[in-house]
Amino acid sequence: MNTTDIYEFMSARDAVGHGTHTASTAAGAVVADANFRGLASGVARGGAPRARLAVYKVCWATGDCTSADILAAFDEAIHDGNSGPYSETVINSAPWIVTVAAGTIDRTFYANIILGNNSTYVGQTLYSGKHPSRSMRLVYAEDIASNNADDTDARSCTAGSLNSTLVKGNVVLCFQTRAQRSPSVAVETVKKGRGAGVIFAQFLTKDIASSFDIPCVQPDIAAPGVNILAAWTPAASISSAIGPVNFKIDSGTSMSCPHISGVVALLKSMHPNWSPAAVKSALVTTANVHDQHGFEIISEAAPYSRANPFDYGGGHVDPNKAAHPGLVYDMGTSEYVRFLCSMGYNNSAISSMTQQYATCQHTPKSQLNLNLPSITIPELRGKLTVSRTVTNVGPAVSKYRARVEAPPGVDVTVSPSLLTFNSTVSRLTFKVTFQTKLRVQGRYTFGSLTWEDGTHTVRIPLVVRTIISKFYANA
Repeated sequence: MNTTDIYEFMSARDAVGHGTHTASTAAGAVVADANFRGLASGVARGGAPRARLAVYKVCWATGDCTSADILAAFDEAIHDGNSGPYSETVINSAPWIVTVAAGTIDRTFYANIILGNNSTYVGQTLYSGKHPSRSMRLVYAEDIASNNADDTDARSCTAGSLNSTLVKGNVVLCFQTRAQRSPSVAVETVKKGRGAGVIFAQFLTKDIASSFDIPCVQPDIAAPGVNILAAWTPAASISSAIGPVNFKIDSGTSMSCPHISGVVALLKSMHPNWSPAAVKSALVTTANVHDQHGFEIISEAAPYSRANPFDYGGGHVDPNKAAHPGLVYDMGTSEYVRFLCSMGYNNSAISSMTQQYATCQHTPKSQLNLNLPSITIPELRGKLTVSRTVTNVGPAVSKYRARVEAPPGVDVTVSPSLLTFNSTVSRLTFKVTFQTKLRVQGRYTFGSLTWEDGTHTVRIPLVVRTIISKFYANA
């Protein structure tokens, strides 16, 4: 441990809490009566509780966290044996990486807001302290703005936007704006003014701000990432208002990623011979695009709308289905080499990465035929055909029929539309032809291709954007 103002251990031990939370989500042991200040009480366990973790600290409490350190940790782990949602915003695009979005679960923490006229409104809160027995005055943030504050800043309780004298002792009503979407910012602003509480009015969401001092009421695959209870390090309480806790509720993609890590550990234990590509395929092709009630998944990005593959990739993970996917879109080193060649890496760099001789001669720049469990065509001019290969990992004798939901404005045909597997045929290639019906510049539209045998449903997303052709432009 150092002696500076920042509490840190000069080892892999966690002093912040984030690493403990994610590690226990992936592989934490079974713990009875786990809770965060009485909330979300029950039995806690990680995704693969019998797995073993190797921990490498590459991010420090000072905020230092470099890509070079992260890659070095990956290399070390291998040697040891172990902004969106808009288009073109994903940076983890390599085919051997699984990018995980955060989804909600069926967990809410309701709180009643009772006004003086006995009208009651329901919100959510993580505050578990004592509430005052008396009624408190409710003030609108914009009405108590500081002299130099913009009305919009005051409305959302941006830092420094409120008159502290008028905040003191009152409950402040703040509204989410495009510039200030965080209830945590509003909490800090009101807390500095010695306010009694915050009501943060925002777009529909299940994500709750972590407010502990004063009451505050308020994209390859997706996994649970909102209001996740997991282990926390007591050391983090030294620099936090939470106080010493062994569990904490947190939200974000940091919470969803270890869910996938736990599922992957289970899949590898069930199918030790599966490649990373096969595991990724199993996750993506069996994922759900509807919630537990059958409704379509909703994106909480601005604007609040129906989600699409840019938000959730293949959908929300279903571990039980992923264990028995039926078909997988597999890849090996040769496919990865072609991908690296298309990215402009030279033979020497690729050979160094793959630890074997590699050459990029005659490698096409386009990787539309890379055997990913998805098909994305960013520039469709007229007609285009791509190919994919599936490997049967279910019953040896089986037949799969194609079902297509074509992206709007595009005709999609699959050939052959029936795949027949037997004891000697376990891999088959098919072609998918896309033809635009639009004569104007298009935007990204979404569909799907599903292979079905009556038991298994193997679904991949289709993403297409039409680019106007010269023929149409002159027509």
